[in-house]
Amino acid sequence: MKIYINGRFLTQKMMGINRFAFEMCRALQKEGLDFEILIPEETCDCYDTSSFNITPIKFFSSHLWEQITLPLYLLLKKDYILINFSGLGPVLCKKQIITIHDLAFLENPNWYSKGYYYIYKLLTPIAARNARKIFTVSNFSKHEITSKLHINEYKIEIIYNAISEEINKGKDDTPIASEKYILSVASIDPRKNFGQLLKAYLKSGIKTPLYIAGSKNKVFGESGISSESIQNVKLLGYVSDADLKRYYAQAELFIYPSLYEGFGIPPLEAISNNCPVIISDIPVFKEIYKDSVCYVNPLSDEDIAEKMKLLVNNNEKREELRAKGENILSLYSWKKSAIKAIEVIKECMN
Repeated sequence: MKIYINGRFLTQKMMGINRFAFEMCRALQKEGLDFEILIPEETCDCYDTSSFNITPIKFFSSHLWEQITLPLYLLLKKDYILINFSGLGPVLCKKQIITIHDLAFLENPNWYSKGYYYIYKLLTPIAARNARKIFTVSNFSKHEITSKLHINEYKIEIIYNAISEEINKGKDDTPIASEKYILSVASIDPRKNFGQLLKAYLKSGIKTPLYIAGSKNKVFGESGISSESIQNVKLLGYVSDADLKRYYAQAELFIYPSLYEGFGIPPLEAISNNCPVIISDIPVFKEIYKDSVCYVNPLSDEDIAEKMKLLVNNNEKREELRAKGENILSLYSWKKSAIKAIEVIKECMN
């Protein structure tokens, strides 16, 4: 049976979900799985695809390619399984595994554009029912899928995120900034809670600058962020993996006050670069990060401000978190995730 992978993610910038898809493809290849990646157009230059077997199917693009061109192409095939690591894939296709990273659009529709919300509200339940298996990235998301989409838990397999080699490899002491700073990394959208972070930073009176790395995704509504009136806030925009690694490694601390996540990769990246972490006290983070981080109430700018001041002024607390972080890193690797995924793929092929 032929294994195809939906490669639409390769035409987009490498952010959280697309990073998961790319890293899973790399890890599956390292584990010896033979597969072919189908794409609608030229790949984005942020990916190294030189080792992949890639086939372009150039008719339509984006969602139309995924829902029309891709299933029509597969209609001519007999024995195959389609893997979708970045999302739902063609919803009417039954010979496939889909990935649902989270159900944030159902948790709070206001975080998204109306078009995005209505498309995924319609398509997600259909795709979930039709797929042979569903990958997701945490027990929290698995529970969300079973409770909100009414999918049997035995159909859902957890494939954890991990850290990219480019961000996890050896130490780089080349200075990235001329000052100490607090770092936050994410796409600039409402559920990442940057408005609350900026309020907390202003309230804290901290003199250490706040650096925010990330680019705004068009599927999200306006975040309402305005840093113009707040001194010492620097919006870095999109940052390459090489530079991001140095930002993590040289930061005084990392903060991630997100309101909702399926996993949340940036805190793990920070931990891997020996950076103490402050994150939201939400169920998925308790599952993933246990006692290796400092938790805050994401709805309280006062609590966020107090925890920031605590870590900025307390080197002993920062060292304590660095030590605990070492225990977390061994739990997540792309190799482990690939081995688990291969077991599920082979099961679906029988």
